[in-house]
Order: sequence, then structure tokens, then C-alpha cells
Amino acid sequence: MTVLRALGVLVAWMLVHEEARGDGKSECLVHHVRGQELRARGELRAARQDFRACTQEACPSEVRVDCTQWLSEVSAAIPTLVIDVRDAEGRDVTDASVLADDQPVSGNLNGQEIELDPGQHKLRVQRPDGTRAEQDVVMHIGDRARRVAFTLPRPAPERAPPPPPNAPQRSPSPIVWVLGAVAAAGAASFAAFGVAGYVQHRHLQDECGPSCDGSRVNAVRTAYVVSDVSLGVSLVTAGLAIYLYLTEDPSRGAVARF
Repeated sequence: MTVLRALGVLVAWMLVHEEARGDGKSECLVHHVRGQELRARGELRAARQDFRACTQEACPSEVRVDCTQWLSEVSAAIPTLVIDVRDAEGRDVTDASVLADDQPVSGNLNGQEIELDPGQHKLRVQRPDGTRAEQDVVMHIGDRARRVAFTLPRPAPERAPPPPPNAPQRSPSPIVWVLGAVAAAGAASFAAFGVAGYVQHRHLQDECGPSCDGSRVNAVRTAYVVSDVSLGVSLVTAGLAIYLYLTEDPSRGAVARF
């Protein structure tokens, strides 16, 4: 039946049954006409709702006859598909959500058929872990239980936290090296003159006892004095070198200012 015929039925029925406008029968004719418009545009699922509405007992018999026939035709024409989703290892996936043209589809992975209008659709499946896959399909009038398979990629590996920034390497300043060298030389001088003084002291005790020549005694004393001074210099410079090393700013390689 053409749209013109439907409009004729609508006008005739309204003229004959004008007194019944308030009982809801006019809605039947609205569904009768709108359902045909939706069917012509390929919106079969919406058209089915209208045709189902105008098959009710409250509708005129002429309208019920048309709507009953069209409801049967549209229901048979609505294409359906079945979604099959597997992971990268080929195992069935049941926890993915399915969207058709960015609209959620309910009951999508239970093996039942999903109805779509004829035409091109974008299907997307996505798991809670973020893995997803998309596919464009073209549904044809009368397609039944068309199987559409998706294979989801492996989840992206979790990124390890970045390593902490490397601490700046400590490089002693030249003055620290100089003071360290002076401390080492002082320690060596302390040892050398201390040993020399001790050896000379023992030698004098064996040779001349308490009445040794003054010049020879002074030489021993000098060795001891130099040894003590060397020890003092070594301790002071070593302590200063350690202090400067610990108070240097590693990022600049210079002594921190206070």
C-alpha cells in the first residue's frame, strides 16, 4: 500500500469517525502513516514499533489489516548478527562491551542475535582492561544471524616506573686534592723524621749516654720537632680536606657558601 492510500484511509476514517477522536483511535492512523515513512527510510526497527502499535483492537479494521501485514514483513526484513569475540590466544571473551555506532548494545555476548537496521554500521568491542577492536559492517535486508568475529590484541604491558634521577657524581675540587696531598706528605714526613729521631736517640744512648755532644742531641731534637710539626700539618690539612669535600655542592663542583 502506498503512502497516498494510507493518507486516504486516514482522511476517510477521520471524516466517518470524527466523534471518536477522543478515544485514542486517531493515534492508530498516526502509527499507520509514520511506520511507512520509517520503513521507506530504512529505519525498520522503529517502523516495527509503529506497526505493532496500530495492530491493536482499538484501531480500525482497515488499519489493523495493513499494520499486521507490514509488521510481519518488517520483522522478517530486519537484519541480525551474532558477535564472536576472542582474545589474542583464541579464547572466548565474555566480559567485553559492544557498541554499534557508538551506542551500547545489550545482551551482546550471550550468543543471541543483535538487530540492526540495514546499512553501514561501526561495531566496537572493548574489555575493562582497555583492549579494543573495531570493524565496519554493512547489513543487508533479510540478513539473519550473520556472524561477526573480533580478535582483541594483547593488553599493553604495564610500564615500569622511571628510575630515580642519578645523583650527581661527586668530583672533589683541586683544592681538596692539594690539601689531601699535603696531608699525605705530612704523614710521611711525620713517620720518616719520627723514625729517624728515634734511631738517633737510641744510638746516642748506646754511644755516649747522658754526656753526648750538644750538637748531636740537638739533631735528635730537631728530628722529633719536625716529626711533630709534620703530624700537626697532616692532621690539620687532612681535616680541612675532609671538611671541604663534605661541604662541596656536587651539582656545581664548588664549595658551598654559608
